[in-house]
Amino acid sequence: MLRQLLSRQSRSSSCISGIVSLLSKFTLKEHQESQSPPGDPPVVHRLNLEVGEVIAFQKRRTKEVNSRLIKTCCSHQVDCLHRALADDHLPTDLTPYHNEINYRDDFGNNYLFFAARAAAPFEVLRNIIDVIDDVNVLNEDRQNFLFVLDPSGLRGHATEQDSHSGNIRKLLLLLYIKCFDFGHTDNEGRNFLSMMSLHRSFSLQWLAVMDDCEHLRHHLALIGGLRDYKRAFLLDYLSHRWRTKSITAGVLKTITHFLVARVSWVWAFPDASRDTLIPLEDVVDPGAFPKPRRLVSDLPGFDSIVALDHFPDQTLLRKTELLYLNGYGADGMTDLFRGLLHVLQGRSNVKLTKYDDKRINFNARCLEGRTILRLSTLYNRADVLQEILAIKSQTIRINDRDHHGFSALDYATDRFNQSRTPTGTAQDLANALKCIMYLVDHGAQMSFSPNAEEGTHVRTNNGNTVVVPATEPISLSLYS
Repeated sequence: MLRQLLSRQSRSSSCISGIVSLLSKFTLKEHQESQSPPGDPPVVHRLNLEVGEVIAFQKRRTKEVNSRLIKTCCSHQVDCLHRALADDHLPTDLTPYHNEINYRDDFGNNYLFFAARAAAPFEVLRNIIDVIDDVNVLNEDRQNFLFVLDPSGLRGHATEQDSHSGNIRKLLLLLYIKCFDFGHTDNEGRNFLSMMSLHRSFSLQWLAVMDDCEHLRHHLALIGGLRDYKRAFLLDYLSHRWRTKSITAGVLKTITHFLVARVSWVWAFPDASRDTLIPLEDVVDPGAFPKPRRLVSDLPGFDSIVALDHFPDQTLLRKTELLYLNGYGADGMTDLFRGLLHVLQGRSNVKLTKYDDKRINFNARCLEGRTILRLSTLYNRADVLQEILAIKSQTIRINDRDHHGFSALDYATDRFNQSRTPTGTAQDLANALKCIMYLVDHGAQMSFSPNAEEGTHVRTNNGNTVVVPATEPISLSLYS
């Protein structure tokens, strides 16, 4: 398909071959699903994680990024840095290319993300990191570059003994010096190790190196105890490798004890007893970490921070608090979602703008892939939607879609059409109309095909116009 696209743009055959070769270097390889291998499975978390959806999304995102690179850079700049990396001609000193290295595309990626996807070797990554202004830059999916790293580039030469673990160690320590946030989670609550483990070339050396380094051991313990929006732990992602025969049952059982011994404090949570990975009596040194305590706020279910008392690294303590501002529970929701539900259900009248802080992820997803923006339109609460749109600390993703393919504006449109039926009320109609106008004024795009003759013409307070189409109703089951 790429060849056809470039041919229509009258690119030469050599140019086309070069670009296709370039993109093949950083396309996520498809992970083949298979039946569980024979033998007794280890005692692990009961969640049977399906990673196909995660891999499919990453492939779609990579395709989007690749297509944009072709259009804006690689197809008309023969000497661009992307081509230089693909041809192994990237200069050692990248200081003169500071602006190009730090430039961020429409998806929020800079050159470090490109190199990570391209499986760049450690030496290249090191040279880029030396020029990068901020190693913690996040893309549109709230991921840092380690989330998209193809780890095969760190394997080094086969003749070099321990070159693989050595490169991993050098990269992690370099990032530690740069104050890299290893515990960062994306909009789905995943950490970089969970995402990296989906690569065929992922090695358990990443865990061993982090555990062996005193500066990184606590980071491994912290992220090992975090759920994502699928309620999955890092261990669930690693156990998937056993199901696809990437590791043996014996190795997985060793990893299970290894991880659980380092995150024993996770069982202090009220819901933890229902999700134990292995019996507590099997945990090595269960007192390795102090028990966490919850700091209750004035908004029930919201910003309950977990802090580890007497933690040796105070900087890490602050990062621990940050992690649990966006941490997921067994219900597949963060504290932000629980607090929002209290507001939407009339059990609290606390203003969300009080918690306008860049550390709190207002673009996080819950179990159905929904954001708080979509929840506000699902409940037809224009007042809450207005508060969310007033958040200043971060950019709210207006046109983001849930797993059913619907955006916040789609649900607002559906609510508008429902309110015009005999069972609707004037208040429902007014709220739905406000939701539509607020979203349109903030850049929301209508998904449904508008029909100027049958649709309702709406003019917003800011002078924008939109045609609200009469659509087939969205299934009521999606509102539950």
